[in-house]
Amino acid sequence: QGTAMYKLLGLTTEIGPVFGWCDNYDLFIASPNGTKSTHAMVSEFTVHPSRIEDTKKPNIGVMSITIPRLKKSQVNRVQIKEQDLLHYTGPRKVIPPVMNPQPLSDELNIKLNNSVTNANRRDAAFFSQVLLPESIEYSGFNAKEDREERKDAKPKTLFVFGPLLNSPPSHPDTMLTTMHHLSTSMHEFGMQYANISLDLQLYIVASQIKWSDQNRWKSVLLHPGMMHTLMSFLGCIGNLMKSSGMEVVLASAYGSLKSILSGKAWPQALRAYRMLTVALLNDLLSEGPKSYDEMMQYIDGKCNHPTAKLWIDCLIRSTFIAHRFLRAEREGDLLLREKSIEEMLPYFFSAGHCNYARYLTFYLQEVRSLSEDIRKLLMQGCTCRHSNGSTAVSSDQFGEQTYIKQGKGARGLK
Repeated sequence: QGTAMYKLLGLTTEIGPVFGWCDNYDLFIASPNGTKSTHAMVSEFTVHPSRIEDTKKPNIGVMSITIPRLKKSQVNRVQIKEQDLLHYTGPRKVIPPVMNPQPLSDELNIKLNNSVTNANRRDAAFFSQVLLPESIEYSGFNAKEDREERKDAKPKTLFVFGPLLNSPPSHPDTMLTTMHHLSTSMHEFGMQYANISLDLQLYIVASQIKWSDQNRWKSVLLHPGMMHTLMSFLGCIGNLMKSSGMEVVLASAYGSLKSILSGKAWPQALRAYRMLTVALLNDLLSEGPKSYDEMMQYIDGKCNHPTAKLWIDCLIRSTFIAHRFLRAEREGDLLLREKSIEEMLPYFFSAGHCNYARYLTFYLQEVRSLSEDIRKLLMQGCTCRHSNGSTAVSSDQFGEQTYIKQGKGARGLK
């Protein structure tokens, strides 16, 4: 019955693979009768077409059935049956299984090297033009580069909303029920592996459930949300640079300093660190455009003083890593994402972000132990797009901008 309903709503694997996502849904409702709040779990299915599709065709689209608003006289006649919760009976703490990561094939190695080279070239070109009068903001610069390289337009991601569970999301029973529903639905649609993205808090709970019964969940692949990973990484920079004087410099140009240093306001944080990096490299960049190797050679020569080494290692290098990671997400480059996460791990350990350090290490081991066929499938659906030809966003960011936004917007429950 659930699969038939999703087909009516437009979910299909005929045009591309189906992935899953789940997250917290926190809502605060103020009404004349008082205030109510909810802390629920929501889920979403995303379809990643292999080519640009005509979404006006029947049964292909985004929530193609409109759910009508009920009149007051109709509400009492509607019977809503909540989904029954499954109960988790496994241990609270489970030792993670041993992974066997495989080296990349020659083909994927060449692809990774090309991705790193291209990312470094683009980042160096962007930083070199920031001081020019005709400088372009980061997103506009990348769009201009894509047009010049005449890259093929990638299709937009289609999505269908899953159920809302009115139960604490981080509770094992809620997570078990959500994992069962998402994986069963995707398997019934013909997906060999059920790929589920979720933030780290839920990823930890889901991993414990998966590790407790590896045979049952062997065809389920969990992916931590990459937007939340970037937020935590930018928070690492703010933590490592605490009391260095960076707060004073940023406070003179930016508001919401606390959100910037914690990484919560990640677009502002990335912009602030980017501008501060350009200011520190002013002597080099004022001479004209520089390559990535020239920039790295310049900062390597300045590491002979402890203060300079702090600013270079904890701000400049980490800003380049954050740019490379964001570029991997926007271009949907799984190999470049893995490379960037590997470079981010020392910062998570140094800044005391223990959960990200621990679970991202395991995630890298798990992904690198997958077969090449599964990795190629992940390359097609590891990110999402809002429109044809647009840059990609992380799956957790896409869920925030679709399910969460529409649920709390003018037409939602707010």
